[in-house]
Amino acid sequence: MPKQPTVARYLLEGHVRPRIEHAIKIGEVVRAAAMSKFGWALDEQTGRQVPLAPWQISGRDGRNRPLRNPTHTHAFWLPEDADRDGWIDHVTVFIADGMNEEIRERLGRVTRVWLTPRGGNRYSGDDSGVDEWRLAVDGFGRPEDFAGSSRLLDISRTWRSITPFLASGHLKKPGYPGELVRVLRRRGIHTDGAKLRELAEIQVGGTGKRVADFRRFRSRGREPRRDSLGALLEIEFAQAIQGPLALGYASHFGLGMFGAV
Repeated sequence: MPKQPTVARYLLEGHVRPRIEHAIKIGEVVRAAAMSKFGWALDEQTGRQVPLAPWQISGRDGRNRPLRNPTHTHAFWLPEDADRDGWIDHVTVFIADGMNEEIRERLGRVTRVWLTPRGGNRYSGDDSGVDEWRLAVDGFGRPEDFAGSSRLLDISRTWRSITPFLASGHLKKPGYPGELVRVLRRRGIHTDGAKLRELAEIQVGGTGKRVADFRRFRSRGREPRRDSLGALLEIEFAQAIQGPLALGYASHFGLGMFGAV
């Protein structure tokens, strides 16, 4: 039996595309758009709307609580600047558990996203958006199918930050390199012999960008953030590994992304 796809890769187009420094905003609205394709139900006990999307999409369990699986098999929503001009041109959805036919069909229905004015809903079904972008599925597959066309999905020994890495909890004494090693080990990625270094800046569209240039928090405080700084890092593994590599706080929405070097 063929393996299920784990990757859906979208092309993103618009009059003015969003900057990679705002990746977390786009990761959030693409997830919200996908969630809307599954609908919502009223919880009679709480009076709240609960998502009908499966856990692979919602990242929540049967009681609507955030999943705590250390292997992170639910969806990552990863905005990408594939041509390295500093503007987001693709969005990669990665679900390690696989995408069944229903998930693929609903993801295929996501054809546009937008950011609403301040104070409005993050994603809505009307035309009130002020910044709107079109999405089209470029293909479903597995990471190796996109190696060579995507830094996120390539194979390499050396990986460099595309967006800042933030600790999910309080940053411990070894600092960001030590925190990155801890998170990698929790994901089951071997770090023996790995070399890590912090970077003062990374190149984005030919311009040096520092951590402070990136949006580093989720909208409306949806996820507690104990680390308000973050770091740009480079890691060289003893052996080549397959992407994607997204780690730390809000990594399911575009922070902590690493690209193959």
